[in-house]
Amino acid sequence: MRNYIQKHWQGDYPLGISFWFNFLLVIIVYHYGENLIRFSFDHSSHSFILSTIVYLIISRLIIYPWQVIGLLRACDRHLLIYGNVIKVRAVQAIVILSLLGTFIHILDSAQSLIIFKKNLDKAEVSQADPTFTLSIVNEGRFILLKGEIDFGVTKAITQFLSTNLDIDGIILDSSGGIVYEGRGLFMLIKKYGLDTYCFKNCSSACTIAFIGGTRRFLGLKARLGFHKYRLNSDKINPVVDIEDEQKKDLAIYKSQMINDTFLNKIFEKSHNEIWFPTHDELLTAGVVDRIVNKVHY
Repeated sequence: MRNYIQKHWQGDYPLGISFWFNFLLVIIVYHYGENLIRFSFDHSSHSFILSTIVYLIISRLIIYPWQVIGLLRACDRHLLIYGNVIKVRAVQAIVILSLLGTFIHILDSAQSLIIFKKNLDKAEVSQADPTFTLSIVNEGRFILLKGEIDFGVTKAITQFLSTNLDIDGIILDSSGGIVYEGRGLFMLIKKYGLDTYCFKNCSSACTIAFIGGTRRFLGLKARLGFHKYRLNSDKINPVVDIEDEQKKDLAIYKSQMINDTFLNKIFEKSHNEIWFPTHDELLTAGVVDRIVNKVHY
């Protein structure tokens, strides 16, 4: 391995190997590594921030310079031996675009980490005056979440699950809230293999949590609501990229095998409107597994 690393660093590999394997393939690998971190750690925990920082340092500040310098040296070697100017210039142009993209990615990641850190700090304050309520219903089988998907809700439900081992589902009754907490609930629900239920309303950030259910049930008169995100300077960093946040959640929905026709519609409505799909639309898209009678609680 040491010999392999050294040979690429010195530009001793053929240009094709240096570009396709040591550059492009490795970039793809650590791109999926970032997605693995995103789905493996609770977004409401300091471990997510720490793991992301460590991963960025290793992938972007250690491995990436090794890739780029070795590839550029392979370009010089290829030009000296074969004189193929067009191929070398094409590779160098790709490297320049990659450098620009990596720089933007690092800035974006730094901004996101700042947001996560602020969210954690706010969550600690919010717990003193929460905008949501949690209770155990149906003989200890379900958690009932009512109110806003606010800072601290993921942490609070984690504590419920650690002390109530018979829980196998969560009932959601919320008009939305913080998308980061919605993602935290999604991962928590996935981790514990919980079923999700809605018997009244689950909209906006609440639907991210709902989609995490192993099985997903909707009451006869219940609704799921979708719309574009909006900035709330009291809740998040005002320079956050809304389009990017929506893409992240589209990836979450796709991971749960929701069909593309439905996904193309979930962010069509403006932030002050809500799209409530019909039950048939939700069943056909795979968002809901079954329409059920109301569970009394």
